[in-house]
Amino acid sequence: MPLLLIDLDDSLIDRSAGLRLWAEGFCARHGLGDEIDWIVEADGRGYTPRLDFHIALRERFGLEATAEELAQRYDDEYPELAQRPSDRSLALLTQLRAAGWRIGVVTNGRALQERMIAAAGLSGLIDACCVSGVDGARKPDRAIFELAAARCGEPLAGAWMAGDNPDADMRGAHALGLSTIWFRHGREWVEPDFEPTLVVDSLEEALAHLAGLP
Repeated sequence: MPLLLIDLDDSLIDRSAGLRLWAEGFCARHGLGDEIDWIVEADGRGYTPRLDFHIALRERFGLEATAEELAQRYDDEYPELAQRPSDRSLALLTQLRAAGWRIGVVTNGRALQERMIAAAGLSGLIDACCVSGVDGARKPDRAIFELAAARCGEPLAGAWMAGDNPDADMRGAHALGLSTIWFRHGREWVEPDFEPTLVVDSLEEALAHLAGLP
């Protein structure tokens, strides 16, 4: 059966939209006014170390809670704000599975990533999930790709990998000989030594390609 491995944040799920919702609630709770854009920028698309992010929030806004307390509240709240993909994306995922595709999530992150999948209504459309903080391997390490394929019950050879990170997602998959789909998010591809198989602007576009649809 064909196999699709896909990154979670800003690939299968619109992480940016969920983060902005969380920032809106954070500002409202602390009476901060319109500081949402600053918070989103400080988050660094999730690449700012989590404790550093909450230290920055605490210092900028003079909050009494410790950075650890802020981080725990974030962990409690943020995963539940994961945004459900579009109806067409969900329909395409359903169509791919009906056609025999197996779908596995491969994500660098913590256990809360699994809660995000559930909150976004995707649990029934995913065959397996590998999270670096749980499974002990991190993209672009080949081990996490191999583990995801094994959990899906399919060989890794011939699989597709879709994601937004040129190094973790695209380079890791390219090194394994996989076909790749890169979510560009307004960026240009700058890696000189290889290119993704397909460059797309949305999850719908990626899934439609795999389903053989316009």
